[in-house]
Amino acid sequence: MRTAYTSEAIRTAEAPLLADGVPLMRRAARAIAERAAAVVSERRAAGVNAEVLVLVGGGNNGGDGLWAAYELADFGLAPRVLLAHEHPHAEGLAAARGAGVKIDQLADVDDVAAYAGRFGIWLDALAGIGLSGPLSEPLAGLIDALAAERERAETFVLAVDCPSGLSDDPGASLAIRADETITFAALTPALLLPPACRLIGRVRVENLGIELVGAPAAIELGAVELRASFPRARHLDHKYTRGVVGIDAGSETYPGAGLLATRAALAAGPGMVRFLGEEGVARLIIPAMPEVVTAPGRIQAALIGSGTEGGPRIAAALADFLARDIPVVADAGALTCVSEAARDRGALILTPHLGELATLLGCERADVEADPVRYARQAAERFDAVVVAKGPETVIVEASEPIVTIPPASPYLATAGSGDVLAGVLAATLAQFAARAEAGETVPALSYQAGIAAQLHASAVAHCPSAPGPIRALDLAAGIALALGATMEP
Repeated sequence: MRTAYTSEAIRTAEAPLLADGVPLMRRAARAIAERAAAVVSERRAAGVNAEVLVLVGGGNNGGDGLWAAYELADFGLAPRVLLAHEHPHAEGLAAARGAGVKIDQLADVDDVAAYAGRFGIWLDALAGIGLSGPLSEPLAGLIDALAAERERAETFVLAVDCPSGLSDDPGASLAIRADETITFAALTPALLLPPACRLIGRVRVENLGIELVGAPAAIELGAVELRASFPRARHLDHKYTRGVVGIDAGSETYPGAGLLATRAALAAGPGMVRFLGEEGVARLIIPAMPEVVTAPGRIQAALIGSGTEGGPRIAAALADFLARDIPVVADAGALTCVSEAARDRGALILTPHLGELATLLGCERADVEADPVRYARQAAERFDAVVVAKGPETVIVEASEPIVTIPPASPYLATAGSGDVLAGVLAATLAQFAARAEAGETVPALSYQAGIAAQLHASAVAHCPSAPGPIRALDLAAGIALALGATMEP
């Protein structure tokens, strides 16, 4: 599991070490220089430009860059420094100058893009995790120009802490795209969450002896967490202790959504699936899945809305599910009914794609795509719900819990029916956790449970016959059981 902490939490963790005189900046600079020197060797071996430019701003991030330049000179290399701040880190500047590093002032450079384009490697130390708020001029203009040049030239960018401009803000977009980011103590949210995480390249975390305390701001759940956390069937279990899930999905217009969600729910391992939706859809499900029960009865989690267009029946069914005091997954058509639902007891889990999230909040899709974390938070607060925002990256938000994401999955998951499969897996997973909670066991937060379900859904791609190529949602539903079986292997 990868974790991300706010820059404030990282600075708080650093403070005792700095007070004791631990040379954190020197340790960081050494790690930066060692990685930069390795890149120099790789590029020289490939016969490409390996000249190093260190882009230096103010504060400690600029200090890291200056000390890294000093270390590179000590390695026998000849880095060049571009100072982009009137008051750079004094000790680092003196050390770099003392080592014979050539230093240029931004004010003396007529065309910064052409100047920077002469170098094959950039160390981006313009603005690190100390940045508060959006970039201001002249730094914003400088980064904009360098970002454009970086896309034109064959430049390797090694970002220090984070690509300048990101800091804690996952929604920040003005930054120099990095090939690699080297950061210290822990990731910050922008290094883990979209869309900023698309700008960071590979990430290296150097601990430097810093111990983080408290809950992280964000977590990424992967295959290890799926294996460790997914409820396993036990010797004394019976179908009611394995979890019972109710599904109201599909319609005359979209009957396939009901079949896909139900098939996926079965594959995810609950003790029973009750189909409680339209009779016409049930007539299609039973011949294909005779183990599905259509009689009403006790359930421990529910899915409603996949393949429907909302309306009074769905609104009433959603309210009925919530009144049972169980986790309820509202997908597709049910999302149009959430404001009408009685929220007296049950836990509501919303599963919008980014267009649906924009509709829920009455804003533009482009705005949501530019900052999905922000808008998922808004929806979670407005509807008192857990929000599973589906996009190129999955973002799961629950009040007072770390934001949850999973590693990037196959882009072929963006296919009709994939969301119905996810909804079924999610409801079945929640039912199994709910059964454990009823037995007195401690279970993780709903957002964590949803992350485990999302990781199972992503893992199923590898078990589709056409993988790693384009996949069908029906194959994905069948792959759920195979992925879960592979996960449960001792």
